[in-house]
Amino acid sequence: MTIQAGRALRRLLTLGQLVEEVVHFGVKQVFGRAANNYTCILVLDRRGSATARLEQIGSIEAWRYGVSGAITELPAAALGEEPWQFADAETRALFERVRAACPNRLSAVAEIFVGLQTSADDIYIFRSVAETADTVSLHWNGRDWPIERGILRPCLYKVQLIAYAHPEPNAWMIFPYEMVPAGTRTKARLLQPDEMLARFPDCLAYLEARRAELEVRHVSGGAAAERQFYQFGRSQSLIKFDNPKIILPALSVEPRYAFDESNIVVTGGDNGPYWLVRPREDAEVGNQFLLAVLNHPLSEAFVRTNTSTFRGGYYTHAKQFIEDLPIPLPTVEERVEIDALVTQTTAALAEVAAARTPHEKTLAERRVVELRARIETSVSRLFGLSTADLEIVHAVPVPS
Repeated sequence: MTIQAGRALRRLLTLGQLVEEVVHFGVKQVFGRAANNYTCILVLDRRGSATARLEQIGSIEAWRYGVSGAITELPAAALGEEPWQFADAETRALFERVRAACPNRLSAVAEIFVGLQTSADDIYIFRSVAETADTVSLHWNGRDWPIERGILRPCLYKVQLIAYAHPEPNAWMIFPYEMVPAGTRTKARLLQPDEMLARFPDCLAYLEARRAELEVRHVSGGAAAERQFYQFGRSQSLIKFDNPKIILPALSVEPRYAFDESNIVVTGGDNGPYWLVRPREDAEVGNQFLLAVLNHPLSEAFVRTNTSTFRGGYYTHAKQFIEDLPIPLPTVEERVEIDALVTQTTAALAEVAAARTPHEKTLAERRVVELRARIETSVSRLFGLSTADLEIVHAVPVPS
């Protein structure tokens, strides 16, 4: 219903308006705990149907005994090859109005990219067991292995992000590359064995000890003449971490777009654990403004109506579900105001984390709440949202 791989099937089902009814169970396990799948009942009519009846099930047990779920009548034209959005008429009308008023999309003003893919995270990512001025040690195979700091990057590993906050790295990643100029741009060059031996002999010794594990990976990318057993599984995103960026979890139950300006690295693929967003060089808006828009309830309502859901209440914020989010373009004055509010919010969140007494923490938390409310008001004004519109936005349910 929502993923890109389903486009051709959606086109087949909707070209002749064949969809008559969808009974949507969300993430509920229809066939018991032993069958971990996501289920719907799809009723088609070869004669075509002007409307499609959507029933979203609450309690499976109640439904089995005749209690209907929430029912929405969708015009057949609302379902096509694009991801299906199961929203009521009021919500669809609001979304269409916002899209018309804000033709810019996130993908037009920002680059959305995945994290690094080592294809062996348990080898490259570790938590420190000992440190010196020059090395950080990891523990493997019954002993500690010192790794030179010059080949390490601070890393997020299974960290829960907080909206607007600076994430704190909790691990290290071995990063056997260096950034070198390539014309007007930069490229990542894999360090060669002789360089590793001269500059990072401890790291090379550790990687050699795990060579058998590294050599069984499927590796792609990189210049053929430079390939080595210790290169990452994929070469994507290698040069994209040395600039300020927005980091978001692929799976969450609410917007958690955080802001990094300390060159933290993360891993990620289609389903995570992280995605990253960065304004394009020619964009009229920056990271702070995008943080304000992406963390706004309207943007999250857009995501909730066309996302893929998972057990535990989580739903995905992968690229395909955020790239078409509408982005309002502010005046210079509006952008400066919102940027300042976001910067203050990030600072207030740092004060919450650093608070030494309950009173200090309470004051900082109140400041965060106040600033976030002001940001939401400013962004709502840019979207042209009324009080009634915001009620519709806040009523969009969390996928279940």
